[in-house]
Amino acid sequence: MRVLKKESSVSGINGVLVRKIEELRAEGALTEGDERIAGLLITNPEDFAYLPLTKLGERYGLSTAAITRFSRKLAYGRLADMRMDILRFKEVRPLAYADISKTDSTTARIEGLVASTIHGLESLKGSLDVKQVREAARLLEEAGRVVVTGFGGSASVAYDAYHKFLRAGKHVEIITDEHRLMIAATVAGPGDVFLVISESGNTPGQAAAVKTAKERGALVIAVTQFSRNALSRLADVCLHSMRSEQEIDKALISRAVQYAVVDILFIEYYVRDSERIERLQKEISENTKLL
Repeated sequence: MRVLKKESSVSGINGVLVRKIEELRAEGALTEGDERIAGLLITNPEDFAYLPLTKLGERYGLSTAAITRFSRKLAYGRLADMRMDILRFKEVRPLAYADISKTDSTTARIEGLVASTIHGLESLKGSLDVKQVREAARLLEEAGRVVVTGFGGSASVAYDAYHKFLRAGKHVEIITDEHRLMIAATVAGPGDVFLVISESGNTPGQAAAVKTAKERGALVIAVTQFSRNALSRLADVCLHSMRSEQEIDKALISRAVQYAVVDILFIEYYVRDSERIERLQKEISENTKLL
């Protein structure tokens, strides 16, 4: 039977979880099987946070019933609730496609993806620079023209940003292909701001267009991963959506994090002139009723 010291446990996962385990141990309520699961939880929190229940059991030779009973002993109504307590303390790796199995239940996949998305959103607290968020909002406020661009999967995020700033009264356009982007960059000038959304930050055509826009006097705001990629080196302001290239390659949740960054940026922009934007959005709502 493995006995865990509270001091070493606290350094690995949420202290609330550790206290629950210690209380049950003091009451003599943990079986030998429970102690084994507790030890695995302490030493492998990432797996307990993200792996679907079936795969978790297979990896450690545990029955799904035993894992579920253990979580209920800790007073969690659902296994997902225990996963959330793990994520509240420890920075763990995001869910990867390799973690998904055909034998997993739909419920297990939902729980894993939700937990991974929450982790990605929580990571923004460490990756986003508050000063850069404020500066990006200032540049957008002062811009005469805003070009929002994103390719591939980032295009949907770009459309979301375009719609938000259009409703806020900005002169904004959306571009999702490199040819139109290069044209827009070539005719750009001082007063233009390019809001560029890219996971990798290393798309050649996009980087070339951004460089051209900069040469014409335009300013660039990048929403990209936490690394020195081509886009971040060119940008005047950089809003980091993820903490590493490995995460961005493997994560299922990078798009959700990008949307959140756009929301954060828009809110910072909104509070600078909220009364005007609110009046404008009411007018838009009234006018669209005529359609």
